[in-house]
Amino acid sequence: MERSQPLDLGPRWGYHRAMSRRDDLFACIGGTPTFLLPKVSAAAGAQIFGKAEYLNPGGSIKDRIALAMVEAAERAGPLAPGTTLVEATAGNTGIGLAWIAAARGYRFVAVMNAADRGPKTQAMEAVGAECVLLDSHEPWDSEEGALGVARRIAESRGGLFLNQFENDANPVAHEHGTAPEIVADMEGDVDAVIVGIGTGGTVTGLARGFAKLLPNVRLIGVAAEGSYLGTELEGDRIAGITPDFPPRVFEQDLLHRLDTITGDAAAVAARRLAEIEGIPAGHSSGALLLAAEAEARRNPGSRILFTLCDSLRNYKPLW
Repeated sequence: MERSQPLDLGPRWGYHRAMSRRDDLFACIGGTPTFLLPKVSAAAGAQIFGKAEYLNPGGSIKDRIALAMVEAAERAGPLAPGTTLVEATAGNTGIGLAWIAAARGYRFVAVMNAADRGPKTQAMEAVGAECVLLDSHEPWDSEEGALGVARRIAESRGGLFLNQFENDANPVAHEHGTAPEIVADMEGDVDAVIVGIGTGGTVTGLARGFAKLLPNVRLIGVAAEGSYLGTELEGDRIAGITPDFPPRVFEQDLLHRLDTITGDAAAVAARRLAEIEGIPAGHSSGALLLAAEAEARRNPGSRILFTLCDSLRNYKPLW
């Protein structure tokens, strides 16, 4: 059956088609869209926006620092094909490094807690990465913790330990990438930006970028109540935002406010985000949503942006 008239998909379709081509997959990192959450905003009494970091190729905001760290290492001295890159990770940085390493001809080893076994390790192994899972409850920054083990693996294999917790490319990626994007997305009109604290590189980089571009913005960090920033170090974990030691790249004094959230509350908020806005974000994004709503209560009518750090595909079911 022939159509008498061509199918009209509307101007929105044509725009996205025109904007979809890139020179390579690495150029697809960043440039993520920002959009208003209408139902959340109406209930909160403020305009709340999400920046969809789950649309990066590896599915999270950590693709940004993964590429920045690899490229910094390449600039410091060409990496031979097959070089082993090693990272201690809760998963998202590992996924970013795993696919980037595969695409650039390197090997990758992720050192993780055994509790993080699941979709994230499967994603890394699917592109050829090796996952070393630690059953130890040793602190991450100890010799027997993830950082110590990662360092020894890199030394024993003649590889490179990237160490996102101390790598200056981590905050630089956000200072020169994420911060200008947010300013452009919001046309310079945003009152508060909410981000998670894992390595602290996002906070530090955004603060440096905003100091030059948008100095009056309020920058609010969010961590799990069970992190060293909370009051219950042995309490709830929220993958990616539960640091148990102060990373070198984290400059806490750049924050305007710190909110700590329980894991259960974050999971409930992530489910609500999926059910009312149709956004399949992970539970760290649920924690940031709660902080954004708290900021709306403190400052009604303001414009608030939070990062949708990753998606549900990287997690075991939250409910």
